[in-house]
Amino acid sequence: MAASLSSAVFVVSVPSLKAKKGRHLGSFSSPNSFHCSPLSSSRFLSRKFHSVQATILQENEEKVTVEESFQSNSFPEDDSKGCSGAPQDSSSSSVLNRWVIKFEQSFNVFLTESVIKILDTLYHDRDYARFFVLETIARVPYFAFMSVLHMYESFGWWRRADYLKVHFAESWNEMHHLLIMEELGGNAWWFDRFLAQHIAIFYYFMTVFMYVLSPRMAYHLSECVESHAYETYDEFIKSQGDELKNLPAPEIAVRYYTEGDLYLFDEFQTARAPKSRRPKIENLYDVFLNIRDDEAEHCKTMKACQTHGNLRSPHSYPEDAFDEESGSILPQADCEGSSLHPSLPPTGITSRRKRNLERERVMGDSSMGALVPTVKQPEPAGSSSEAVTAPPPPPPPEPAPEEQAEVPAVEAAETGVSEVDKDLLCPICMQIIKDAFLTACGHSFCYMCIVTHLNNKNDCPCCGHFLTTNHLFPNFLLNKFLRKTSARQIAKTATPFEHLRQALQQGCEVSVKELDSLMSLLVEKRRKMEQEEAETNMQILLDFLHCLRKQKLEELNEIQTDLQYIKEDINAVERQRIDLYRSRERYSVKLRMLADDPIATKAWPSLTDKHSSGIISSAHSTQGRMGAGSSQNKKADVKAQVSSHGLQRKDAYSGSDSHVTQSGLVVARKRLLHAQFNDLQDCYLQKRRHWVRQQHKQEERDTNSIREGYHAGLEDFQSVLTTFTRYSRLRVIAELRHGDLFHSANIVSSIEFDRDDELFATAGVSRRIKVFEFSSVVNEPADVHCPVVEMSTRSKLSCLSWNKYTKNHIASSDYEGIVTVWDVTTRQSVMEYEEHEKRAWSVDFSRTEPSMLVSGSDDCKVKIWCTKQEASVLNIDMKANICSVKYNPGSSIYVAVGSADHHIHYYDLRNINQPLHVFSGHRKAVSYVKFLSNNELASASTDSTLRLWDVKENMPVRTFRGHSNEKNFVGLTVNSEYIACGSETNEVFAYHKAISKPAAWHRFGSSDLDDTDDDNGSYFISAVCWKSDSPTMLTANSQGTIKVLVLAA
Repeated sequence: MAASLSSAVFVVSVPSLKAKKGRHLGSFSSPNSFHCSPLSSSRFLSRKFHSVQATILQENEEKVTVEESFQSNSFPEDDSKGCSGAPQDSSSSSVLNRWVIKFEQSFNVFLTESVIKILDTLYHDRDYARFFVLETIARVPYFAFMSVLHMYESFGWWRRADYLKVHFAESWNEMHHLLIMEELGGNAWWFDRFLAQHIAIFYYFMTVFMYVLSPRMAYHLSECVESHAYETYDEFIKSQGDELKNLPAPEIAVRYYTEGDLYLFDEFQTARAPKSRRPKIENLYDVFLNIRDDEAEHCKTMKACQTHGNLRSPHSYPEDAFDEESGSILPQADCEGSSLHPSLPPTGITSRRKRNLERERVMGDSSMGALVPTVKQPEPAGSSSEAVTAPPPPPPPEPAPEEQAEVPAVEAAETGVSEVDKDLLCPICMQIIKDAFLTACGHSFCYMCIVTHLNNKNDCPCCGHFLTTNHLFPNFLLNKFLRKTSARQIAKTATPFEHLRQALQQGCEVSVKELDSLMSLLVEKRRKMEQEEAETNMQILLDFLHCLRKQKLEELNEIQTDLQYIKEDINAVERQRIDLYRSRERYSVKLRMLADDPIATKAWPSLTDKHSSGIISSAHSTQGRMGAGSSQNKKADVKAQVSSHGLQRKDAYSGSDSHVTQSGLVVARKRLLHAQFNDLQDCYLQKRRHWVRQQHKQEERDTNSIREGYHAGLEDFQSVLTTFTRYSRLRVIAELRHGDLFHSANIVSSIEFDRDDELFATAGVSRRIKVFEFSSVVNEPADVHCPVVEMSTRSKLSCLSWNKYTKNHIASSDYEGIVTVWDVTTRQSVMEYEEHEKRAWSVDFSRTEPSMLVSGSDDCKVKIWCTKQEASVLNIDMKANICSVKYNPGSSIYVAVGSADHHIHYYDLRNINQPLHVFSGHRKAVSYVKFLSNNELASASTDSTLRLWDVKENMPVRTFRGHSNEKNFVGLTVNSEYIACGSETNEVFAYHKAISKPAAWHRFGSSDLDDTDDDNGSYFISAVCWKSDSPTMLTANSQGTIKVLVLAA
């Protein structure tokens, strides 16, 4: 009876204060309103009952909960105080109130599930983008709540400092969640930012309207959103946990959770005592784990807010909350309702308060456990107004300071599930129960698990009994048992030192003699450990020195071996140089004899031409093998030969202009050699060692193709050196404009030569395939060249591929996913394949099987087609978008696939269940793949690198850097020796396949004099194509300009 009366008096005090100040809040008003007729009476009640209210909170603070304070059915009529209370709610009004709550919750659940389905459709495989959208949306309600509360405060209607503080802390927490997702790249795509911002704007105004109309409904909607966020993060952690543990934590997360003032971090966790949660952040897994726990705390806070006044700042408990003289609570700023933290008693507790605390411990030890919002227990209809109402269970408080060491024990218990009774597992998540709550039907669950379940269904997961959140009660006994069980688990695994330290901390009595004995043992143990540690350190140092000596000896042996190779090659080159000099001397003698013989003079021109051609061919073949000194000697010998014979002919071996040109070329080639000396050195040693290994594997070799004394590795390097130093720049020999007057978009996506290199075709966003004659473009200088064939398409084109057998057939892929085979002669489509569901990026004809072609698309499918049938022959399903496909030129059963998953998948079409090999190394999407030969594959990526792979040995060969490519398709083309690509700086780069740095480059918008165009920065190279085994190349940029470039000395 005393408890009922106390609760009743507390309820009277709050409206009395409101009647005095004249505040009326319809949105938060109790359904059981009452009025005081005389003003003096209300003043009297205000003063009197304010004291009674404080006394009640002092004497039995843990029993006075918000639900009791606002239970309208427990308020008795009191006519003796001068207030005429309104009659109790009838059963019909109670039913109506329940229906209103049920409608509000059903509407919120329907709205939340609708938005979730939309997000599931848009972000089924893009987790970080989904999290970015969720965090942008999740922080909006707190802005709306604070906006309305500030409006109420401005009008003088209602001032709730705790609500404003907690909601601001919640928005601060969600803002840092959003910053973390932005640092992880969740906002990279403009569509995600557009969608999130517009949903947030709509959600803000909807929440403001809903909060003004019904705060309970607005808080429940926010609870649904936070519950979904908790589920999303929980599923993500379980599915990606192993990968997340290997990734570093973002810097913003480390600063927020571990550094600076954590006041606001504690403020939004109204179900916890301040400083009771201090996360550790070691990797990305810890970040998402703490974000998930933050969402759980938000969910608890929103649950508590759905009851009027059931919210209080965790920091609102002063150190001295009691007045020793009057025994009442010191005045607080508009403090209505009761605290959610009965476990945090203030200092200065009276003896009567201590007796109450002791009684609470005996009755159920309610001062232990995690703090969660309390839930009102529904009263049976028709109960008497003066009946004693059973109070709802108080929330479990935070553990005492000496028991806070047991908090990590719950985590330890989760790892030892096999050692704990299976009945202690939550039937929903099958983990050790955390924050145990009991249902009306007698089953226990984790708080978040059962609340999440009840947001979707209104039944018990175990027995199917009808269940709502009003039928949930904290299970204090189970929580206490779980803590003790986890403490026992830790005690079993504790070290002897921990047992000793615990015994000493607990005040175990030990004599001085025992302490001396223990100290001597510890000193001896320490001395022994220091000695062992010193020996271990010496052993580690000795092992290091031995390893270093071994490594340096291996390096020395390798250097000595390389020096031996170099010495042998120098001798071989010197011998070859002497042979060339002697052959030239013999030729000079023959020339002198022919000059002296008048009969043979008539045959002079023909003989000279024959010998000249022979010498020229010999000189070109040996030019790379001759050193810097040999080239100078050769030049001097040629001068001497010409002067001695008095030959005045202006051919390749006489005339001052020719000598000057040759000298300039030699100097330029030497300059290029020294500029790329390190790469050439690596190339030489790599090839030399490779051929030495090959000789050990195969003793019998065909030496007919290799000159006597000339090593195969040197022969191979000579060809590289000759081809690399031969060219140093790209020269423009022709230029044409691809654009027309009717299309502003002129980006050329693909450019390809036909089988005989007589025609080339271009395609792009202009929806046209244009075929030009190469000879007319080069030989007829004009700004605009008319195509010999032009074909229109329905969509923008992404790729072209000529049939290498049927000259007039060309295949195209477009942005609608259609692959088309065209007949250039008739200008009509031969076949159309429409099986791709999204944009097709690449198409390629097989060289060995002309009727077969392959295509790749954004629908993550690679399809093999045959021109003799309408449907696809094979279908390869992959997990990421396909950017490029290419047949192996030596076989129609091998296909290379460049994918957005940063890998190159090499398939044998006879077994498409798994790739033959996956080449890894690129850090971003692989945009192009091209074959240099049957065993050499080149790839391009948006990580600004090209890579060369050996598909026979399944290994990387070389990485090429120098161009810039981060987002666009800039083209890739190869021949037997060179790899060329575009750049987002509007430049074309040519690489020799043996050297990782560019051999030559050319900037669009500049002439041969290297004039720079101011508008270059807005364009990029979009397509490139070599003419077969030729130094000539076609290039196009996003402006629609096509240039014919040739490698030049």
